[in-house]
Amino acid sequence: MSLTNEMLRRFECDGLVTMPCAIPVPEIEAVVAEYERLASQDQPARILERDGRTVRTLYYTRVDNEVLVRLVRHPLLVATAQTLLGGDVYLHQLKFSGKKGLAGEPFGWHQDFTIWHRKDQLPAPRILSAAVFLDDIGVASAPMLFVPGSHHEGMIDLPMNSKLTLYGTDEEPAERLLAERAQRTFRQMTQLAYSGRAYDDIMLELVQRHGIEAGTGLRGTVVFFHGNTLHASGSNLSPFSRRLAILSYNHVDNLSPAGQSERDAILAGRDTRPLKPWGAALVDANSTPR
Repeated sequence: MSLTNEMLRRFECDGLVTMPCAIPVPEIEAVVAEYERLASQDQPARILERDGRTVRTLYYTRVDNEVLVRLVRHPLLVATAQTLLGGDVYLHQLKFSGKKGLAGEPFGWHQDFTIWHRKDQLPAPRILSAAVFLDDIGVASAPMLFVPGSHHEGMIDLPMNSKLTLYGTDEEPAERLLAERAQRTFRQMTQLAYSGRAYDDIMLELVQRHGIEAGTGLRGTVVFFHGNTLHASGSNLSPFSRRLAILSYNHVDNLSPAGQSERDAILAGRDTRPLKPWGAALVDANSTPR
């Protein structure tokens, strides 16, 4: 599958585009097996839900195994990111979102780029994420929710909501909630939209203007979304898991002034060389990159 003119228009207009069943099921099964193997290991990159047992998020930017190397360099993912961002890309981050059935907790509304701009000093939102569906995802299994068109608003000064915490949206394993002091400093450094407004008022205005769209589809579906597209997800009240692999590709010209982030490589990729797509199927362990 490749991008059509309508898909390009959709991404420009809405800040997201969906490719249904874009990655074959055998390749998805290989990624699921690798995720489950990594998620079973006690490591700093693994963030648990508040029950202390259920895996919430697994970060793995240090790509050093065959399956994840092939996923990161999947021809469809890399080529689409290159087209949408207008040039060569590298992997800024890879994470898995677990959302176990009857246990996965919410992620509050947020924009990824506001975090990467503050923590990794990425200068511009020339970055996107590809959410690869590892399970069939319906409206009952806590799909990602998007506010289409919200990327046109710029970076939004969205305060923490006392009713629905931003638990888990921050990427520092040791800082699962955004520190208020850090938020104040960030607001002083950067011109943000909607500054000083209450959380409820901001979300009501944005959703009234743009609406909400749920990311649903069969496993193998991929949703590409802009770094400034506002998104969230609710609790998984279904008995079915809703696993995602989320790969964030940054344009090679969009580096921090220091050339790379000072954060741990688990959270921000160190290898900023242009990605070279694999020329073979993800599950073929005997092939080499062309």
